[in-house]
Amino acid sequence: MKWATSKVVHFDRVISAWLIARFIDSDAEFEFVDGLPKDGDDRMTFGMAGASFGGHDTAGTGFSKILDHYKLADPALAQLRLIVDQTVQFALDDRIALSGTVQNALLGIAEGIMLDSRDDARCLERSFPIYDALYRGLSERFACAAERPDETVLAATYRVTAAARAIRSSGCGGKASIDAPVFRQAPE
Repeated sequence: MKWATSKVVHFDRVISAWLIARFIDSDAEFEFVDGLPKDGDDRMTFGMAGASFGGHDTAGTGFSKILDHYKLADPALAQLRLIVDQTVQFALDDRIALSGTVQNALLGIAEGIMLDSRDDARCLERSFPIYDALYRGLSERFACAAERPDETVLAATYRVTAAARAIRSSGCGGKASIDAPVFRQAPE
């Protein structure tokens, strides 16, 4: 399906495009437009006023609107929703805050990619691996917490590190499942 959003994509529209491509429409084609397509156009629109899935406003972020519409129930996506909501709220704040917040860091990465990309398609291409990694890490955190609810973050980090070593030594280059026995252990 074709999806359209405004030109010069920023954080919420980039991560919304990632959500669409990874969880809704694996064949998504993104177009970047100056205004809403005319009636009868076959493109789904997002991240702009009057779009099928509007941009961030008092009703929430574009990311949240898409999650709600498609009823995507996944603990890692729910955590990403909080992160996106907080980052957009941080960006909308009327003061420029250069404090060491997670939101400032994520917005800095998103804007750095935007500034270093020659066009919107390249911005998405360069951003998706960041959100893939963030989602993967959150998913594994939730899996760790479900398996071992009393485990510390540091202990879980050691298990993730051991899993990364096992994946890398297998020659799969990070493409193997993290469900390797080194990482997933049966509850005691």
